[in-house]
Amino acid sequence: MFHSACVDVVSDRLCAMYCVDTCEESEFFLLPFCYTECPKHFFATNTTSPVNPQLRAVCLRCHMTCLLCSGPAHTQCLNCTAHRRLTPDGQCIDVDAAPQRISLVLVTAIAVLIVAFIGTTAASLWLWLRDRQSSNRLLSFL
Repeated sequence: MFHSACVDVVSDRLCAMYCVDTCEESEFFLLPFCYTECPKHFFATNTTSPVNPQLRAVCLRCHMTCLLCSGPAHTQCLNCTAHRRLTPDGQCIDVDAAPQRISLVLVTAIAVLIVAFIGTTAASLWLWLRDRQSSNRLLSFL
């Protein structure tokens, strides 16, 4: 719901706090609108206004990395903005900055397989040459 009384008071904090009192009890205020729930990038909380000491529901800004949050701190994210992922402690970190454990394990496994293949090939070649040399000696003996 849009409140026309709030249009001219966007820059005046005291008047903005007055506008909070124009929302219904079940609504959250975010200048200059009243919402049934806070939009993305905002979280719901209660505050008092200088005009009315009763607690009123308002929407406040989440941390800039959060899409949805439970509070203003960087550790209160519930969902992240694009190209970020949520950590178990509630932070949104860059996907590029996230440790790539799976990639590291994969690279290590491939390196081990390559070394094993080269080692096996070298050992097989050495055994083949040794057997060939032994058979040549045996043929020259006969």
